[in-house]
Amino acid sequence: MTKRPRAILFDGDIPVYQAATAVQRTTDFGDVVATTSDKDEGVANLMDRIVSMYTYLKGSEMLIALTDLHNFRKDILPTYKENRSGLTRPILLHHLRNHLIHDHSAKMKDGLEGDDVLGIAATNPAVFRGFDKIIVSIDKDMHTIPGHHFNPDRNDGIVIISEEKANYNHMMQTMTGDRVDGYSGCPKIGPVKAKAALEGILDPLERWEHVVNIYELAGLTAEDALVQAQVARICHHKDFDYATRKAIPWTPPKS
Repeated sequence: MTKRPRAILFDGDIPVYQAATAVQRTTDFGDVVATTSDKDEGVANLMDRIVSMYTYLKGSEMLIALTDLHNFRKDILPTYKENRSGLTRPILLHHLRNHLIHDHSAKMKDGLEGDDVLGIAATNPAVFRGFDKIIVSIDKDMHTIPGHHFNPDRNDGIVIISEEKANYNHMMQTMTGDRVDGYSGCPKIGPVKAKAALEGILDPLERWEHVVNIYELAGLTAEDALVQAQVARICHHKDFDYATRKAIPWTPPKS
């Protein structure tokens, strides 16, 4: 059987940040502390990270996705990623992003995170038709996207996430939240309790109703649960309006 070619879908935000951080130098002169970075060294470090993964995964085509400055999730939950505001960014962050955009055709979509760009590409059958698409990211949130996944920080090879497992993972994220991304989930519900709550529930509507019930038992509402579900949802291609070029917030399954 002939093997299908592989399209490697990179979360570009992560190697950009890693490379910019890796080449940054801080020197303490006693009366002043100087922080410097070499642009050529930064680009070389960045491309080594990307090319090594592309080669290792035997890629034939590549898509690099980056996050837009605006984020549609902040329109749903204003505190989304608010905990990251005011953080000092590595000096070369913008230079390396621009390098990927101008020299390697990295893609951004208005209002979307790089994760969303990957999710849309991975689930759209018209994109890289005839290819096995492999998402490369260390972000566990990407496991809400069905398809092939590779985490460079783990030694578990290519992981295949089914549509059912992706939907299950989305409900898990809805309940547990993600404090790194600034959404809290349901109070006092961690992975163990969330897994127990979803055990054996396969019907999507029944699963959602159960999640809402968990929120209501915590003194919250179905609307609170919906907000968390919408910010937890990484866009699939059906969550993107190609006419308006905007994300379509997730809505619960119907009976």
